Amino acid sequence: MKKKGKSSLLNEQVRKVIEEVGESGRKIIEIPYILRTVEERLGTAMFELRGGYPKFASVIEDFCEEGMLSPVKKSGRFYRNPPLALKYRIRGIIGNRRSISREEEMILRQEIVSLHPEIKKDYYLKHLEHYIEDRDYILKLSNYLSDKDKNKSLQFRYTLNERSYEIFNDEKYLTNQGEKLLKRLGLDFEKLNCFKTYEAFFYILYKTQDEFAKNEHVKKGNVLIVENKDTFMSIVKLFNRKQRILAEGEEIDLLIYGEGKKIINCFKFIDEIGVNYKRIYYYGDIDYEGIGIFQGLRKAYRDYNIIPYVKLYEKLVDTTECPPYLKSKQEIIPVDEFLSFFDEYYRSKILDILEEGKYIPQEAFSFGKL
Repeated sequence: MKKKGKSSLLNEQVRKVIEEVGESGRKIIEIPYILRTVEERLGTAMFELRGGYPKFASVIEDFCEEGMLSPVKKSGRFYRNPPLALKYRIRGIIGNRRSISREEEMILRQEIVSLHPEIKKDYYLKHLEHYIEDRDYILKLSNYLSDKDKNKSLQFRYTLNERSYEIFNDEKYLTNQGEKLLKRLGLDFEKLNCFKTYEAFFYILYKTQDEFAKNEHVKKGNVLIVENKDTFMSIVKLFNRKQRILAEGEEIDLLIYGEGKKIINCFKFIDEIGVNYKRIYYYGDIDYEGIGIFQGLRKAYRDYNIIPYVKLYEKLVDTTECPPYLKSKQEIIPVDEFLSFFDEYYRSKILDILEEGKYIPQEAFSFGKL
């Protein structure tokens, strides 16, 4: 058996061509195609410098020994010196990688077992092909946990991107792929003492936790999320002039500008404000898009008591005699969840507006008149 050395540039190019064909679903590859493609990619001068055809033939034989290729004997011969079969069957592609020899398998298993004690090994011992894919990151993590000088920073609370850069030299790795890796290793963000950050939304807090504490009868406050900027500012002006009561005798303690669909992705930032809330009202346009934002927000955050501000939606309906037609086509979605909060009269009115292709924007009702 030939002794395997470090992969050469020509070796890697041949491997890449074979893997590309294998990933396309083809099982048979022709030597003239591999030779022509590799020579084009390297350039004739570089191809010859790296050993030319004799080295190319040697690489093909090596891949046969590894089990990646096997000659199709009835395909005929490729008559150059040394000769090769004209066609080869691709055998050793696992996902995006070649198969491994038993010797390599033993080395990889020993490497997995020797990882840091806090790292669970079961998953990767059963899925060596995944270990090969994730190996660089796993070793970086294991080395980090084993290095007392580096991991002493675990006593400090880091953001996800900060910890990711410290361990992997890539600030986005934990956000993009790392959670899956940590799960396979029996770890999580908490064990790495780091936390996700959420994009902030614009808000005005009218009552602090300290103010809640002064009144033992008031344990939690109310939140109002407003879809559009003009309506948000209209409410701000109202609150600056009068009490923060809009309807139903409920005082608003936190006012949020939802900025359309953006609120669905950044709502979790509410936890960073540090105040407990009894009820979270949502108020937006009466159209499929506005209702879709509410239902999407409610679905994404089931643990929060998010409901439509019914009285404000009713004001929109009551003050709009002739709703305009939509200016652009919207996707028709089920709105049963939204309508379930209204009585039969308003359910019917809102459904008629939607089915007729009309809408009522928040701007139809101005808080300035209050």
